[in-house]
Amino acid sequence: MVKIWIVAFLLCCLLTTIASAGDSYICISDMSTGFKYNKALDKWEIANFIVDENKYIVRRSTDKNIAWKVKRFEQDSDLALCKEDFNKYGFLFCELNNIFKMNKFNLRFVNIHPLGYYNSSSKDNQNTLLYKDGSTTPYIEIGKCSSIDTPP
Repeated sequence: MVKIWIVAFLLCCLLTTIASAGDSYICISDMSTGFKYNKALDKWEIANFIVDENKYIVRRSTDKNIAWKVKRFEQDSDLALCKEDFNKYGFLFCELNNIFKMNKFNLRFVNIHPLGYYNSSSKDNQNTLLYKDGSTTPYIEIGKCSSIDTPP
Protein backbone atom coordinates (compact mmCIF):
# COMPACT_ATOMS: atom_id res chain seq x y z
CA MET A 1 0.00 0.00 0.00
CA VAL A 2 2.86 2.38 0.82
CA LYS A 3 4.36 1.76 -2.63
CA ILE A 4 1.10 2.82 -4.29
CA TRP A 5 1.08 6.09 -2.31
CA ILE A 6 4.69 6.79 -3.19
CA VAL A 7 4.06 6.13 -6.87
CA ALA A 8 0.91 8.29 -6.77
CA PHE A 9 2.83 11.11 -5.07
CA LEU A 10 5.68 10.97 -7.60
CA LEU A 11 3.19 10.87 -10.48
CA CYS A 12 1.42 13.97 -9.10
CA CYS A 13 4.76 15.79 -8.80
CA LEU A 14 5.65 14.87 -12.37
CA LEU A 15 2.27 15.99 -13.72
CA THR A 16 2.49 19.29 -11.83
CA THR A 17 5.91 19.95 -13.35
CA ILE A 18 4.63 19.13 -16.84
CA ALA A 19 1.58 21.36 -16.36
CA SER A 20 3.68 24.33 -15.31
CA ALA A 21 6.20 23.89 -18.14
CA GLY A 22 5.40 26.16 -21.00
CA ASP A 23 3.76 28.84 -18.84
CA SER A 24 6.29 31.33 -20.17
CA TYR A 25 8.85 31.58 -22.91
CA ILE A 26 11.83 33.77 -23.66
CA CYS A 27 12.21 34.51 -27.35
CA ILE A 28 15.41 35.89 -28.90
CA SER A 29 15.63 37.35 -32.39
CA ASP A 30 18.04 35.90 -34.94
CA MET A 31 17.45 38.26 -37.87
CA SER A 32 15.49 41.40 -38.69
CA THR A 33 14.79 43.22 -41.92
CA GLY A 34 12.51 46.04 -42.91
CA PHE A 35 12.48 49.57 -44.23
CA LYS A 36 13.98 52.85 -43.08
CA TYR A 37 13.36 56.38 -44.20
CA ASN A 38 16.28 58.19 -45.85
CA LYS A 39 15.80 61.87 -45.04
CA ALA A 40 18.44 63.10 -47.47
CA LEU A 41 16.77 61.34 -50.42
CA ASP A 42 13.22 61.74 -49.04
CA LYS A 43 12.43 58.08 -49.68
CA TRP A 44 12.12 54.70 -47.96
CA GLU A 45 14.87 52.09 -48.37
CA ILE A 46 15.39 48.42 -47.52
CA ALA A 47 17.25 47.89 -44.25
CA ASN A 48 18.69 45.10 -42.12
CA PHE A 49 18.65 45.70 -38.38
CA ILE A 50 20.93 44.52 -35.56
CA VAL A 51 18.99 42.27 -33.19
CA ASP A 52 21.45 41.90 -30.29
CA GLU A 53 19.04 43.25 -27.71
CA ASN A 54 15.74 41.94 -29.07
CA LYS A 55 14.41 39.58 -26.42
CA TYR A 56 10.75 38.95 -25.65
CA ILE A 57 8.86 37.32 -22.82
CA VAL A 58 5.71 35.39 -23.72
CA ARG A 59 3.74 34.75 -20.53
CA ARG A 60 0.29 33.49 -19.61
CA SER A 61 -2.02 36.34 -18.74
CA THR A 62 -3.91 36.72 -15.48
CA ASP A 63 -6.60 38.66 -17.39
CA LYS A 64 -9.52 36.30 -18.17
CA ASN A 65 -10.02 37.92 -21.61
CA ILE A 66 -6.38 37.51 -22.68
CA ALA A 67 -4.64 34.11 -22.86
CA TRP A 68 -1.02 35.30 -23.30
CA LYS A 69 0.94 38.57 -23.26
CA VAL A 70 4.12 39.42 -25.13
CA LYS A 71 6.52 42.02 -23.72
CA ARG A 72 9.95 43.19 -24.72
CA PHE A 73 12.42 41.88 -22.12
CA GLU A 74 12.71 44.25 -19.14
CA GLN A 75 9.89 46.54 -20.31
CA ASP A 76 6.46 46.90 -18.74
CA SER A 77 4.24 47.71 -21.71
CA ASP A 78 2.57 44.96 -23.72
CA LEU A 79 3.88 44.49 -27.24
CA ALA A 80 1.13 42.05 -28.28
CA LEU A 81 -1.86 40.33 -26.69
CA CYS A 82 -3.08 36.84 -27.51
CA LYS A 83 -6.82 36.39 -27.08
CA GLU A 84 -6.66 32.61 -27.46
CA ASP A 85 -4.31 29.89 -26.29
CA PHE A 86 -2.03 27.88 -28.59
CA ASN A 87 -4.17 26.02 -31.13
CA LYS A 88 -3.96 22.28 -31.77
CA TYR A 89 -1.14 22.85 -34.29
CA GLY A 90 0.93 24.68 -31.68
CA PHE A 91 0.39 28.17 -33.11
CA LEU A 92 -0.10 31.28 -30.99
CA PHE A 93 -1.46 34.46 -32.63
CA CYS A 94 -1.02 37.81 -30.89
CA GLU A 95 -1.58 41.41 -31.88
CA LEU A 96 -1.49 44.94 -30.47
CA ASN A 97 1.13 47.39 -31.74
CA ASN A 98 3.05 44.40 -33.10
CA ILE A 99 1.92 41.13 -34.64
CA PHE A 100 3.60 38.22 -32.86
CA LYS A 101 3.23 34.58 -33.94
CA MET A 102 4.84 31.58 -32.31
CA ASN A 103 4.94 27.80 -32.70
CA LYS A 104 5.37 25.92 -29.42
CA PHE A 105 6.49 22.72 -31.18
CA ASN A 106 9.47 24.08 -33.11
CA LEU A 107 9.82 27.10 -30.75
CA ARG A 108 10.13 29.61 -33.61
CA PHE A 109 8.54 33.06 -33.72
CA VAL A 110 7.89 35.94 -36.08
CA ASN A 111 7.48 39.49 -34.79
CA ILE A 112 6.15 42.13 -37.16
CA HIS A 113 6.17 45.86 -36.44
CA PRO A 114 3.96 47.33 -39.20
CA LEU A 115 4.01 50.97 -38.09
CA GLY A 116 6.01 53.57 -39.94
CA TYR A 117 5.14 53.51 -43.61
CA TYR A 118 1.43 53.33 -44.32
CA ASN A 119 0.70 55.60 -41.37
CA SER A 120 3.44 58.17 -41.89
CA SER A 121 3.93 61.20 -44.09
CA SER A 122 6.79 63.51 -44.90
CA LYS A 123 4.32 66.20 -45.95
CA ASP A 124 2.74 68.56 -43.45
CA ASN A 125 -0.93 67.78 -43.08
CA GLN A 126 -3.71 67.98 -40.53
CA ASN A 127 -3.91 64.21 -39.87
CA THR A 128 -2.54 63.80 -36.35
CA LEU A 129 -2.70 60.01 -36.67
CA LEU A 130 0.26 60.00 -39.02
CA TYR A 131 3.83 59.53 -37.83
CA LYS A 132 6.48 61.75 -39.34
CA ASP A 133 8.51 59.77 -41.90
CA GLY A 134 11.45 58.11 -40.17
CA SER A 135 10.10 58.39 -36.63
CA THR A 136 9.34 54.65 -36.61
CA THR A 137 10.29 51.93 -39.06
CA PRO A 138 8.39 48.83 -40.18
CA TYR A 139 10.26 45.55 -39.72
CA ILE A 140 9.90 41.79 -39.44
CA GLU A 141 12.11 39.63 -37.29
CA ILE A 142 12.47 35.91 -36.75
CA GLY A 143 13.96 33.94 -33.91
CA LYS A 144 13.70 31.09 -31.45
CA CYS A 145 12.07 30.65 -28.07
CA SER A 146 12.84 28.58 -24.98
CA SER A 147 10.40 27.50 -22.33
CA ILE A 148 10.96 29.06 -18.92
CA ASP A 149 9.99 27.07 -15.86
CA THR A 150 7.88 29.32 -13.67
CA PRO A 151 7.76 28.67 -9.95
CA PRO A 152 4.39 27.50 -8.55
